[in-house]
Amino acid sequence: MIYLQAMTANFYSTQAAISKDAIVDLSVKASADANPNKIVAVEGAALDDLGNLIVPEAIKWASQEIAANGLNTSYCPSIGLAGLADLILEETLGKLTLTKLKQQGVNHAGLVCSGGTNALSVPLAACASSEDRIIVQTPHWSGYDSIALALGHQPLLNFEFINESGNFNLEGLKETIDNAIKLSPKSKRLVIILNTPYDNPLAKEIKRSEWTELIKHLSETNKHRELTIILDTAYMDFGPGGKDYTRLNFLVELFESLEDRFNLVLATTLSKSFAMYGARIAASILLSKNKDIASKWTDIAGGIIRGTYSSASRPGQELALNILKDPVKLANIHQYQKNTVELVQKRQEHLFKLLNKIDFISDVQNDANTPLKYIRPDGVFFTGIRIEDQNLAQMLYTAMLADHIYVPIISNKYLRLPVCAMTEEFSEELLKRLTKTCHTCLAQR
Repeated sequence: MIYLQAMTANFYSTQAAISKDAIVDLSVKASADANPNKIVAVEGAALDDLGNLIVPEAIKWASQEIAANGLNTSYCPSIGLAGLADLILEETLGKLTLTKLKQQGVNHAGLVCSGGTNALSVPLAACASSEDRIIVQTPHWSGYDSIALALGHQPLLNFEFINESGNFNLEGLKETIDNAIKLSPKSKRLVIILNTPYDNPLAKEIKRSEWTELIKHLSETNKHRELTIILDTAYMDFGPGGKDYTRLNFLVELFESLEDRFNLVLATTLSKSFAMYGARIAASILLSKNKDIASKWTDIAGGIIRGTYSSASRPGQELALNILKDPVKLANIHQYQKNTVELVQKRQEHLFKLLNKIDFISDVQNDANTPLKYIRPDGVFFTGIRIEDQNLAQMLYTAMLADHIYVPIISNKYLRLPVCAMTEEFSEELLKRLTKTCHTCLAQR
């Protein structure tokens, strides 16, 4: 047995594992559970009140048009169909913000990726060496850790995304940036991953006034070393009102204030914005004032993708192109986003009413002395509940599994509720069972 363990450790040189991804690991456990009374709240996909995936009509229209003309099964370039990355960039930034950036001398180059995960792994492979420190918010989507481990990076440096009052923790990020420089004084580059607007798992955002203050600090940092921000915008279209092309206009101020040694990679995905979860369409787009860096992006980043697969899936990309080129279909997508936000906002308000009736949970902004505190989100896909004691968090996770309750605990202390997929009836049943399990854990603590 000892020999076998040593041989296995020698054979598997990567530290990455599915079990280190809280979402994927829990999904695997839930799928393997045959108990008829299991309750699962894991996947972050918008479902209607019948439990069906909400699909925009534009997806159906485009699918029918493509099928009617005969499905094209020829090879698709590994960097994506011509023009698609640029259309995704325009849909992400909006024409006005994109025009202002061009006027500032900001260049861009992008390539199509296989979903948001691929759009994030590409810049982490291309823009950060094993010596560079990478900062990420906590709580965060555990895929960041999986990617970093798979690529052989150092453990990520974490900063608490929200403070005790549930607001963006600007001071915490500034302190972590300064500490990263002290930890690696010889490194020439600092990489920061930010999941905003509307992060996973809290659905919070960095507001414009907070960006202004953060930019001042980043400007000082940029004087001493190269700075790369990887901006994960997976849920940006599910804020109040749905689609809003002004949500990333802080990038104009960002590029106005930082030097040429600043680069930003936009990891943007249509998987969620267009409800094309299985199509896995995303883009990894470099924005830089340095023309030489931008000119090399498609080649270098494309080479990383080529090391994973030789040809991307064409049908999903043709679907995306069909919609992005058609104003009527795109308007239908925007209406879907607006309708989904309104639906989930109603679910959120019902959820808050239920949470306010539970004796051991309070709103984080109320400053009450409860063991669990919920965080009111800025977006709609998720609602997070912070568990103040990490020992209690571990007890609760173990007890939930024993009770066939599948809700992920992110970063060892945040329950993530995918409200986008939870009907009001489901929320009532879930909280009823969670309350019973929590009471048992609190009594044993």
